[in-house]
Amino acid sequence: MNNKMTILAMLLALLSLQGFAQKDPVERIFERFSGREGYTTVYISSKMFSMFSEAGIDDPEFNALMHDLRSIRILAADKGGTQGPDFLDMVGRELPANVYEELMTVTEPGQKVKFLVREEKGKIVELLMVVGGSDNVLIDIRGNIDLKKISQLSKAIRIEGLDELEKLDNGKK
Repeated sequence: MNNKMTILAMLLALLSLQGFAQKDPVERIFERFSGREGYTTVYISSKMFSMFSEAGIDDPEFNALMHDLRSIRILAADKGGTQGPDFLDMVGRELPANVYEELMTVTEPGQKVKFLVREEKGKIVELLMVVGGSDNVLIDIRGNIDLKKISQLSKAIRIEGLDELEKLDNGKK
Protein backbone atom coordinates (compact mmCIF):
# COMPACT_ATOMS: atom_id res chain seq x y z
CA MET A 1 0.00 0.00 0.00
CA ASN A 2 2.87 2.35 0.78
CA ASN A 3 4.33 1.89 -2.72
CA LYS A 4 0.99 2.78 -4.30
CA MET A 5 0.81 6.01 -2.30
CA THR A 6 4.37 6.92 -3.29
CA ILE A 7 3.65 6.28 -6.98
CA LEU A 8 0.41 8.27 -6.76
CA ALA A 9 2.18 11.20 -5.10
CA MET A 10 4.91 11.18 -7.78
CA LEU A 11 2.29 11.06 -10.54
CA LEU A 12 0.40 14.01 -9.05
CA ALA A 13 3.63 15.98 -8.69
CA LEU A 14 4.49 15.39 -12.36
CA LEU A 15 1.02 16.41 -13.48
CA SER A 16 1.15 19.61 -11.46
CA LEU A 17 4.53 20.51 -13.00
CA GLN A 18 2.96 20.22 -16.44
CA GLY A 19 0.70 23.15 -15.53
CA PHE A 20 3.78 25.33 -15.00
CA ALA A 21 5.14 24.58 -18.48
CA GLN A 22 5.75 27.77 -20.40
CA LYS A 23 3.66 28.64 -23.41
CA ASP A 24 5.47 29.16 -26.65
CA PRO A 25 6.48 32.76 -27.46
CA VAL A 26 3.95 33.14 -30.28
CA GLU A 27 1.13 32.08 -27.94
CA ARG A 28 2.28 34.63 -25.36
CA ILE A 29 2.19 37.45 -27.95
CA PHE A 30 -1.34 36.50 -29.01
CA GLU A 31 -2.49 36.34 -25.39
CA ARG A 32 -0.92 39.71 -24.60
CA PHE A 33 -2.90 41.56 -27.31
CA SER A 34 -6.05 39.46 -27.76
CA GLY A 35 -9.12 41.39 -26.72
CA ARG A 36 -7.25 44.66 -26.22
CA GLU A 37 -8.59 47.81 -27.77
CA GLY A 38 -6.76 48.70 -30.98
CA TYR A 39 -6.08 45.08 -31.97
CA THR A 40 -8.01 42.51 -33.97
CA THR A 41 -7.50 38.79 -33.52
CA VAL A 42 -8.83 35.98 -35.69
CA TYR A 43 -8.65 32.26 -34.91
CA ILE A 44 -9.57 29.59 -37.46
CA SER A 45 -9.65 26.09 -35.98
CA SER A 46 -9.09 22.67 -37.50
CA LYS A 47 -12.85 22.09 -37.25
CA MET A 48 -13.45 24.98 -39.66
CA PHE A 49 -10.92 23.48 -42.08
CA SER A 50 -12.64 20.10 -41.91
CA MET A 51 -15.95 21.85 -42.66
CA PHE A 52 -14.32 23.43 -45.74
CA SER A 53 -13.05 20.05 -46.92
CA GLU A 54 -16.49 18.47 -46.39
CA ALA A 55 -18.26 21.27 -48.29
CA GLY A 56 -18.19 19.29 -51.52
CA ILE A 57 -15.45 21.31 -53.19
CA ASP A 58 -14.15 19.19 -56.05
CA ASP A 59 -10.49 20.17 -55.71
CA PRO A 60 -8.25 17.43 -54.27
CA GLU A 61 -5.38 19.87 -53.59
CA PHE A 62 -7.65 22.23 -51.66
CA ASN A 63 -9.16 19.36 -49.66
CA ALA A 64 -5.69 17.98 -48.85
CA LEU A 65 -4.59 21.41 -47.63
CA MET A 66 -7.68 21.76 -45.45
CA HIS A 67 -7.02 18.33 -43.97
CA ASP A 68 -3.39 19.18 -43.14
CA LEU A 69 -3.98 22.52 -41.37
CA ARG A 70 -4.49 22.69 -37.60
CA SER A 71 -5.02 26.42 -37.12
CA ILE A 72 -4.53 29.92 -38.43
CA ARG A 73 -4.27 32.83 -36.00
CA ILE A 74 -4.08 36.44 -37.07
CA LEU A 75 -3.22 39.38 -34.84
CA ALA A 76 -3.34 42.87 -36.35
CA ALA A 77 -3.01 46.35 -34.94
CA ASP A 78 -5.95 48.42 -36.13
CA LYS A 79 -5.04 51.25 -38.49
CA GLY A 80 -5.19 54.58 -36.73
CA GLY A 81 -5.18 52.86 -33.34
CA THR A 82 -2.76 53.53 -30.53
CA GLN A 83 0.88 53.01 -31.45
CA GLY A 84 1.82 49.79 -29.70
CA PRO A 85 4.90 47.63 -29.86
CA ASP A 86 6.20 46.49 -33.23
CA PHE A 87 5.40 42.77 -33.66
CA LEU A 88 8.54 42.27 -35.73
CA ASP A 89 10.70 43.58 -32.89
CA MET A 90 8.81 41.46 -30.35
CA VAL A 91 9.17 38.29 -32.38
CA GLY A 92 12.86 39.02 -32.91
CA ARG A 93 13.39 39.29 -29.15
CA GLU A 94 11.14 36.45 -27.99
CA LEU A 95 11.46 33.65 -30.55
CA PRO A 96 14.30 31.20 -30.03
CA ALA A 97 16.58 31.51 -33.08
CA ASN A 98 17.48 27.83 -32.88
CA VAL A 99 13.82 26.80 -33.32
CA TYR A 100 12.59 29.14 -36.07
CA GLU A 101 14.34 29.59 -39.39
CA GLU A 102 14.00 32.70 -41.50
CA LEU A 103 12.53 31.81 -44.86
CA MET A 104 12.24 35.18 -46.56
CA THR A 105 12.26 38.92 -45.83
CA VAL A 106 10.49 41.60 -47.85
CA THR A 107 11.51 45.20 -47.11
CA GLU A 108 9.51 48.15 -48.39
CA PRO A 109 9.59 51.80 -47.37
CA GLY A 110 8.09 51.98 -43.89
CA GLN A 111 7.64 48.27 -43.31
CA LYS A 112 9.31 44.90 -43.25
CA VAL A 113 7.77 41.43 -43.66
CA LYS A 114 9.46 38.26 -42.40
CA PHE A 115 8.47 34.67 -43.00
CA LEU A 116 9.72 32.19 -40.41
CA VAL A 117 9.22 28.43 -40.25
CA ARG A 118 9.52 25.79 -37.58
CA GLU A 119 10.28 22.26 -38.68
CA GLU A 120 9.87 18.90 -37.00
CA LYS A 121 11.26 15.73 -38.55
CA GLY A 122 11.99 17.57 -41.81
CA LYS A 123 8.45 18.89 -42.27
CA ILE A 124 7.25 22.46 -41.85
CA VAL A 125 4.78 22.47 -38.95
CA GLU A 126 4.50 26.20 -38.35
CA LEU A 127 4.70 29.25 -40.60
CA LEU A 128 4.87 32.76 -39.20
CA MET A 129 4.38 35.92 -41.21
CA VAL A 130 5.39 38.97 -39.18
CA VAL A 131 4.90 42.52 -40.42
CA GLY A 132 6.40 45.50 -38.64
CA GLY A 133 6.38 49.17 -39.48
CA SER A 134 3.39 50.96 -40.96
CA ASP A 135 1.39 47.74 -40.66
CA ASN A 136 1.69 45.58 -37.58
CA VAL A 137 0.53 41.99 -38.22
CA LEU A 138 1.34 38.50 -36.98
CA ILE A 139 -0.03 35.43 -38.78
CA ASP A 140 0.61 31.99 -37.31
CA ILE A 141 -0.27 28.93 -39.42
CA ARG A 142 0.14 25.46 -37.90
CA GLY A 143 -0.20 21.99 -39.37
CA ASN A 144 1.55 20.02 -42.07
CA ILE A 145 2.44 22.95 -44.30
CA ASP A 146 3.09 22.99 -48.02
CA LEU A 147 4.17 26.56 -48.83
CA LYS A 148 2.80 26.61 -52.36
CA LYS A 149 -0.61 25.42 -51.17
CA ILE A 150 -0.60 28.06 -48.43
CA SER A 151 -0.06 30.78 -51.03
CA GLN A 152 -3.05 29.42 -52.97
CA LEU A 153 -5.12 29.48 -49.77
CA SER A 154 -4.10 33.10 -49.15
CA LYS A 155 -5.59 34.06 -52.49
CA ALA A 156 -8.81 32.17 -51.75
CA ILE A 157 -9.34 33.79 -48.34
CA ARG A 158 -7.50 37.04 -49.18
CA ILE A 159 -4.61 37.05 -46.72
CA GLU A 160 -2.27 39.69 -48.12
CA GLY A 161 1.42 38.91 -48.10
CA LEU A 162 1.23 35.13 -48.07
CA ASP A 163 1.08 35.10 -51.88
CA GLU A 164 4.81 35.97 -51.76
CA LEU A 165 5.36 32.30 -50.87
CA GLU A 166 4.68 31.32 -54.48
CA LYS A 167 8.21 32.52 -55.23
CA LEU A 168 9.71 29.82 -53.07
CA ASP A 169 10.42 26.23 -53.93
CA ASN A 170 8.70 24.27 -51.13
CA GLY A 171 11.74 22.24 -50.16
CA LYS A 172 14.40 24.93 -50.57
CA LYS A 173 15.00 27.87 -48.29
